[in-house]
Amino acid sequence: MNGRRGPRDQWKALVASQKPATDENGKTTDDETADEPEHRGSAVNRAFATLRRYRRIWLGGCLFILVICLVAVYSGNGRPDRFPVSGQVLIDGEPLAHGEVRFIPDGARASIGTLDEHGRFTLTCFDGSDGAVPGTHRVEVATAESLNEKEVRWHAPEKYASFETSGLSVEITGPTDDLVIKLTWDGEQPIVERG
Repeated sequence: MNGRRGPRDQWKALVASQKPATDENGKTTDDETADEPEHRGSAVNRAFATLRRYRRIWLGGCLFILVICLVAVYSGNGRPDRFPVSGQVLIDGEPLAHGEVRFIPDGARASIGTLDEHGRFTLTCFDGSDGAVPGTHRVEVATAESLNEKEVRWHAPEKYASFETSGLSVEITGPTDDLVIKLTWDGEQPIVERG
């Protein structure tokens, strides 16, 4: 490399040029005595002292990062406020017993809930039954049931499966357990789609 020696080569040359530190009887001293005044002149001992200093700095940095992580974990999870939300989906006045609902807000994470046999749902946004963020949500109700590889049964009109075509929206302003979403077949009947 153009006649220049790298740090590794310089280190090897430095170590090779130094004699081990000895005491007054001619015995080689161990690393524990490297910080004593009579050995401070040795380049190897200075190098080890520098390494120990860097190790203390590295350990201090790790401790600092650990403290920052603990503060972040215990001071809040960084998630937006949410309200518990549960309710029921009805189609032409009857409970919709198959599918799931999704509440999609602008600029925040969506919430989802699975319908039970009574058409009831409880929303979850991140985990458990944490509900939905406050604000206006566009709603979709996905009801497609796969019967086999080629057949799908729709338990509600397909338009409700997308928030862009469902025409459904809900305002979440606080906790609720009696939200009702009303769907209609509008003269249609449940269909089995063959693909």
